[in-house]
Amino acid sequence: QRGEYHPYGDEELIDLIASSMARTPRYCRINRVIRDIPAPNIVAGSKRSNMRQDADREMHKRGLTCECLRCREVRGSSVNANELRLDVLKYETRFGMENFISFVTREDKVAGFLRLSLPDLTPNPSPDDKEQDRHLERGATLGLPEIENVAMIREVHVYGPSLGLGDESEGEAQHVGVGLKLINAKRSP
Repeated sequence: QRGEYHPYGDEELIDLIASSMARTPRYCRINRVIRDIPAPNIVAGSKRSNMRQDADREMHKRGLTCECLRCREVRGSSVNANELRLDVLKYETRFGMENFISFVTREDKVAGFLRLSLPDLTPNPSPDDKEQDRHLERGATLGLPEIENVAMIREVHVYGPSLGLGDESEGEAQHVGVGLKLINAKRSP
């Protein structure tokens, strides 16, 4: 209302989205890009509802790719469970170690994944006292001694259509044991 905000132009926005998508970690999923807001409801800025496709084209021009889960899921492709490769990506967070465990095809398409957290409830020193205080408070408010030194499965997801009871699998990622294999994959250190 005061005229202080100036929305991105279409080309600037496409550039920003393409750059962001290219930097997205493999364990993240970009669900929607702008499309959720109907054009008649947009007061200022881009009214394009196909911004993801525009960003994909821009990345292709630059030789970049998006490796987010949405771009790498198997979708309707046929999957041979015996040809899947176990891939483990570890990364540290303020609250411990995360393991992103996935089964991928030869083409690096994700058939299924599991998120495994290894929480560390001891405070990590931080140069910012406020951050350290929040971290201490977070660890203290968990109040669950049962989860100390315990691995927690946060999510298991297998891509592909589900089958009806008694139906036979014809190469779908679901119903060939991918989920169970993911759960069993990290049972031993």
